[in-house]
Amino acid sequence: MLKKTGILVVVSLLIGTFRLQGQTVWTLEQCISHAQSHNVSIKQQELDIQDAQIALQQSKLDYIPSLGVNSGYNLSMGRVLDPTTYEFIENNTVQDFNASASLSTELFAGFKKLYTKRRAALNLQSVLNGIEKAKNDLALNVTAAYLDVLLADENIRIVESKITLLRTQEVQTRQLVDAGIITLGELLQIQAQIADAQGELLGAQNSRETAALNICQMLEIGDYELFRAISLDDVVISAEQHSFDFEEVRKSVVMLPQIRKAQIDIRVAEKDISIAKATMSPTLSITGGYGSSFSDARQKMRTDANGNPITDINNNLLYTNYPFIDQIRDNASSYISLSLNIPIFNSRQAKNKVRMSRISKQRAEYNLLLTQKQLDKDVQQSVIDARTALQKYYSSEANVETNEESFRYVQQKLDVGAATYVDYQIAVDNMMKAKSQLLQAKYEYIMRKQILNFYMGEPITLK
Repeated sequence: MLKKTGILVVVSLLIGTFRLQGQTVWTLEQCISHAQSHNVSIKQQELDIQDAQIALQQSKLDYIPSLGVNSGYNLSMGRVLDPTTYEFIENNTVQDFNASASLSTELFAGFKKLYTKRRAALNLQSVLNGIEKAKNDLALNVTAAYLDVLLADENIRIVESKITLLRTQEVQTRQLVDAGIITLGELLQIQAQIADAQGELLGAQNSRETAALNICQMLEIGDYELFRAISLDDVVISAEQHSFDFEEVRKSVVMLPQIRKAQIDIRVAEKDISIAKATMSPTLSITGGYGSSFSDARQKMRTDANGNPITDINNNLLYTNYPFIDQIRDNASSYISLSLNIPIFNSRQAKNKVRMSRISKQRAEYNLLLTQKQLDKDVQQSVIDARTALQKYYSSEANVETNEESFRYVQQKLDVGAATYVDYQIAVDNMMKAKSQLLQAKYEYIMRKQILNFYMGEPITLK
């Protein structure tokens, strides 16, 4: 019993960690997974997978022979041709019925079906890689939006700490004014500074709402005001986390889906050339069929037990009704045929299609070259950006230390009356500005680091 109670307590604490006062806390991994599963743009592109799968399935089904069944019923009056005897019947009403089944297949068509099936399989791979690239792009965009939310949260805390600092100074200043040591004007300066800081807080809160709205739109969720991100207070930034040598990074770059897609598209174009050439090949087909017919105008000759015809007294043959089942059985026929089609001239359509397919292949090859060059450029730019962001972070870190020391120095001078409240205001503003710049440098470096991780095949994570 105690063990179960302990488990319930732990579960409750975990739930409480992620849901605080109705506010949902998201990790970056959860955001990326949710966005890739629910983003409408991704879902729209995933429909291309279904199209490609259907095309591949159809290319396989094309090997199955075609089977068709035909039937017909006719009611004719007047001078009628009996379809079972091909004899004309005068002034009569005739009902006839026919049915047939046929089976046909293509024996040879320049291996067009084979090339079509292989092309469909390659096209499916191309579509899958295209969607994988879209998901990667979305993951990077979500990461940037997630970091924007965290940056906005920390900016709010900076402004709030500024307000707290100023309010503490306001209390001390009011005491000095009441004691007649300083004038009321200096208190009003502090209060004006507090009012400005409260305006900064409103701006920071508005930026935070905008950042939350942006990521929630990517996640396809509402209630952006409830969105919360996990703080990165424990993230340590170090130059040793990455080698910023471009050649070393480039050696570690994995095969990205846009490269695989471009390579597959070349193979798809090659299959298009083969398919176009196949249309110039002779086509050999085979068809087989079976059918029968019935006519109520047709009669059957009467015979005796030995099968001999029965005649009347004038030696005329006698006839009787011809039952439906007997006619269907007796009129049955079957056939098999081979057909050979040799293309000779079709306004050069086939040759021009081959030429156009070859141009498409060249276009795909150029696209691969451009994609590789763009990736190489992006990787190189990412290395430069990461190196610059790290240097900016260290510079901002040193700037914060300098401004904090300057603030403490002004604070001490103010306490002994050796500094003015204008000096104090400038010191506070400079310190808070330096902290804000440090935050921006921190999150910019984290984002650049994630991009490098992505290029080198490492998962996008803030852990």
